[in-house]
Amino acid sequence: MLYLFLSSLLVTTGCYTNKVPIKTIYYKHQGEGKNYLLVFLHGRGGSARDFGENGFIQEIRKKGLLVDMVSVEAHMGYYGDRSIVIRLKEDVIDPAKAEGYEHIWLVGVSMGGFGALLYTMAYPEDVDGMLLLSPYLGDPPVIKEISESGGVLKWNPKEIDKTDWQRELWRWLQTYTSKPQNISKLYLAYGLDDMFYPANSLLAEVLPGKYVLTVKGSHNWSTWMALWSEFIKKADFPKDE
Repeated sequence: MLYLFLSSLLVTTGCYTNKVPIKTIYYKHQGEGKNYLLVFLHGRGGSARDFGENGFIQEIRKKGLLVDMVSVEAHMGYYGDRSIVIRLKEDVIDPAKAEGYEHIWLVGVSMGGFGALLYTMAYPEDVDGMLLLSPYLGDPPVIKEISESGGVLKWNPKEIDKTDWQRELWRWLQTYTSKPQNISKLYLAYGLDDMFYPANSLLAEVLPGKYVLTVKGSHNWSTWMALWSEFIKKADFPKDE
């Protein structure tokens, strides 16, 4: 499935060096226990430092939430050579489970949201939840096709070419969101002026309102920080009493 999704993803990878294991930055709380781990995936052109530099880590600490966090240097090179999922599996998720983490959440911004979906498609049993912040979900022609068909539930792509990763993604989302046990695992958050608004609002139509967060804003960190603050008010993460 990963190959099908990424075989037609046209990216320039010559300027990237894919490290094995993938590079990470960990932020661990001072309390006891290792129950929750949040895995951050940045957007295209970003870096693992983005979440610390834009207030995500500080907001968790300010709220007293007893979670550990890891930001992954998941640059476009890992998407281009189709290794993003295996690197997350072998270098981040499996070691975390072996270390004793019982609940793992993926937090993806833009292209990182796409990465979170790719991982969940491949290993749904590893993921307790996802927060997709303005995720990239495909190009305008595909989004328009789904919208004009009446939305995700009415869209019937019939036979999909094996290299058509965008329609494969939406077919998987169609199936995934139809199962009640999956709904509580997926939070979607985006700005009302975001360039990915058409695609994000299309996905929002098949999610209960409490799992969709919106604010006035565009595709930038100030918008995502506002959404992050709203999300952690809702998330049922352990707190330092």
